[in-house]
Amino acid sequence: GKVHVKSTGHEMPPRLDVVKSYINGGKYKKAREWYNFDFGKFEPEIIPHERQKKFLYCTVTGTTLPMDPKKVELHVASKRYKELLKTREEMKAKKAQKDEVKKQMRLKNKAANAKAKAADSKSEGMKVKKKLEKAGSKGGAGGAAGVAEGTEGKKKRPERSKLLKRKKDLAPGDVKPSAEGQPKKAKKTLKKAKKVSS
Repeated sequence: GKVHVKSTGHEMPPRLDVVKSYINGGKYKKAREWYNFDFGKFEPEIIPHERQKKFLYCTVTGTTLPMDPKKVELHVASKRYKELLKTREEMKAKKAQKDEVKKQMRLKNKAANAKAKAADSKSEGMKVKKKLEKAGSKGGAGGAAGVAEGTEGKKKRPERSKLLKRKKDLAPGDVKPSAEGQPKKAKKTLKKAKKVSS
């Protein structure tokens, strides 16, 4: 059989001198100390490099760092890193404050729009009532009919529609509304009707 090292995945023959030389060697020590070190405590700012497995990447300074705990700690303790981290935190705080102000403005605008809509709907209702009252006072019976139509929500029918004729079939002077609201036929239509009947 062979001796298998779990931490590094290295295999070697089961001889004491070979195993000792590997354990005391630099490659094993480096793998055990460096690559098994928990770099998670630096994580939001210092993350594993995307392409190079043996390196880390600093998101604050944009620096590629070797997976050496001493070098990473020196980098985190550096003046440049601290200044950039401080400015980054200030920017985040400003952005959060700006977002809060925007949110408050949105809420104010929403409330103002709701009030405006409510006021518009009330004023429109009042306008319709006033129009209906005016029509009722002017037209007598016709006005009352207009009020009744207005309350039902129907449109007022044109005279040609009451005669069941299309607009293109009527001559300009064919239909004239009377005071009572009844259609009045002009002389021309009467002449045409007499010619047709005879």
